[in-house]
Amino acid sequence: MPRACMEFNDVVMTIGDYQYNEFRNSNWGIYAVRSMLKVQKGRFYNMNKGGSLYGSAAHKGSAIVAESKTAAKAGKLQVADCLIDTCEHGIYTEWTTADINNVNALHVTGNGSYHLYCNSVNMSTYVGACNIVAGKSGIVFQNSEQATMTAKNNTIKVTTGGSSVGIKIIATNSNAGNYVLKGNVIEAANGNGITVNFAKNATIFDNMIKLSGNTINGIALTGCDSSTVSCNTVIGRYPAVNYQNKGIYGSMNQKCYISCNITDSLYKGVHFSSSNIATKFRGNEMKKHYIGLYLDNTAVIDTQSHAGNMWTGTYNSTYGAWNENDSLTSQLFASLFIVDPVLGAFYNPNIPLGINPGEPNDQGWFDQIVGGNTYSCTGSLLCADKPIERSQGSGNLKEAIASGDVLTTDYIDESKSTAKLFLFEDLKKDSLLFSNNPVLMQFLSNNATSVFGKLNNTKQLMQESFTIDSLYILQINEKDSLLKIHLNNVKTLDSLAAADSTIENLTVRENEIDIIANIQQDINNILSITIANKVAKLNDATTWNNAVQPNEIPEYNLKQVNDINIIYEQTNSNDSIIQFYGTLLNIAEQCPQSGGMAVYVARSLVALFNDTIVYDDDNVCLQQGYFRLAQKENKKSIPSDIAIIPNPADEMTQIILSKKQEGVCKVSITDAYSKSVYTKEFDCKTQHLTISTKGLVQGIYFVEIKINGSTVKTAKLIIAR
Repeated sequence: MPRACMEFNDVVMTIGDYQYNEFRNSNWGIYAVRSMLKVQKGRFYNMNKGGSLYGSAAHKGSAIVAESKTAAKAGKLQVADCLIDTCEHGIYTEWTTADINNVNALHVTGNGSYHLYCNSVNMSTYVGACNIVAGKSGIVFQNSEQATMTAKNNTIKVTTGGSSVGIKIIATNSNAGNYVLKGNVIEAANGNGITVNFAKNATIFDNMIKLSGNTINGIALTGCDSSTVSCNTVIGRYPAVNYQNKGIYGSMNQKCYISCNITDSLYKGVHFSSSNIATKFRGNEMKKHYIGLYLDNTAVIDTQSHAGNMWTGTYNSTYGAWNENDSLTSQLFASLFIVDPVLGAFYNPNIPLGINPGEPNDQGWFDQIVGGNTYSCTGSLLCADKPIERSQGSGNLKEAIASGDVLTTDYIDESKSTAKLFLFEDLKKDSLLFSNNPVLMQFLSNNATSVFGKLNNTKQLMQESFTIDSLYILQINEKDSLLKIHLNNVKTLDSLAAADSTIENLTVRENEIDIIANIQQDINNILSITIANKVAKLNDATTWNNAVQPNEIPEYNLKQVNDINIIYEQTNSNDSIIQFYGTLLNIAEQCPQSGGMAVYVARSLVALFNDTIVYDDDNVCLQQGYFRLAQKENKKSIPSDIAIIPNPADEMTQIILSKKQEGVCKVSITDAYSKSVYTKEFDCKTQHLTISTKGLVQGIYFVEIKINGSTVKTAKLIIAR
């Protein structure tokens, strides 16, 4: 099988115009490096991975590949009016600005349109009016936080496996992304409709998603910041088929706006998990489901005042809304709904009151207050974003987090840690906004040099490493505008020559190419000036991250992931972090509610090597939840006369009993995945056991001490070197 039908390096070229070109039976149809191409009216058939002769690149079998390795050498690709049929992948770009229009991609076994490292201020990707039928993913935007990434008015169907996704956004640095998914029609026969992981400023609106098979989520927003999910419709086949799917799923997000969506015929209409501080959940309509709105026992979404959500369907559980996080009334109030009872049952769903076995007692979760200006989607002209509707969230919730109050029924310590990290970041950005609140200002001051302050400084410096001075941005944009003008001139010259072979415009074209080369060099020179800033910021980030002394699993995981992510951002090459794949996968496979935000970051980094992994969070969290719940019960009677010293430990630690005990003491140590790594019995009268920890990798472990078969203490042991 040939390497490629056509291959280019460093060219400006138009391929196809008045007649169709056909490309068949190769590893790649068109393979372009550092080039500026316009491809139109092309037909691509049977592109497949033809063995190892031409390497093992993940994009082998693509109809069109356009790639570079840095922003300074970034290319441009324009594709229009093309047919792709029976190929491994459709279109793949890397460090390339892309404009993809009216592409019909059928029988694609992998990805329809995949875009990696579109990651500079002068770059963008647009995929519009395409029809894609793919096994793995329809459209993927990966590691493109600085560019504008848009998928608009596409029709997509994904067909195979739990990892398949209609449109997927994967980010590794929640910097200042600009993702827009609008007007797409997606059918997911498996997997998910839309997934967005660890992204900032993602806007998902006016999409129609049909979950036709054994699917997971219609729209999943995980670890995101300041993102919008509005005016989407997600529909399934429940109760005709009893799949355990969800219309909209949100976990560990900050300041996200979810409004005017419709969910229908799904097991759960909307599911929230973990801390989602300053969430706005407004004007959403939940129709026929098992449960309309579900908050699990780690969920916090902040106060929703007269938000105008509607429960207009039938619910096989009999409950329109269900909050599992009900151990304390204050936990219910962390997600308080204030509704007007005058509006009737559609706005006031039936909730469980703890009467039947296994049901939570959600009394007080919906506070009925007559009056108020109830939000309505009617007349809403702009679903994409409503900055005026955003808020900083409840001051009471912020004070509860700052005071260390219990927020969740399970994963108590981990949830506190995650919420405090979010709160510190929020206060640090907008300290003037909260300057009249002594509780919050004291929290900010107390934690400036704590683990939360250090982790926030690390994150801030990593984000700043991508920041380019506004003057340079202006210069780059001006040069890029000139570049587009001269590229269009070349395309016009090519089109004229294709229409009339007697036209001789080669000299004019060569002059345009020279101008384009000069403009590219100017852009390269400007970008090179910013490299020193990036290096300095990432070095400072490393210093702060090294100073972190974690106390909980989310903090330890985040420190590890930061170390790896900094190396990755220094090189923008996954080859630089391949040796850390095992570490990343271990974190990625953890329950997010236990492992914290780092779990979602690790998943984005793992996706650089393998984006087919299905993370079974429900089962993993269930197993770890029972384990942690048992620990929580044991913590109620922890005696103060048993010590673990030193902790953190390096090569050894000791179990010390301050007073003599009769009988046998047994020490068991397990890792974060409940795997036993050490067991030992000793005579309690000795009051002392020395444990070698040389063979334990860095991380957080759990120590259980039993005396005569009864657990008397559980505690964390940190191994740090």
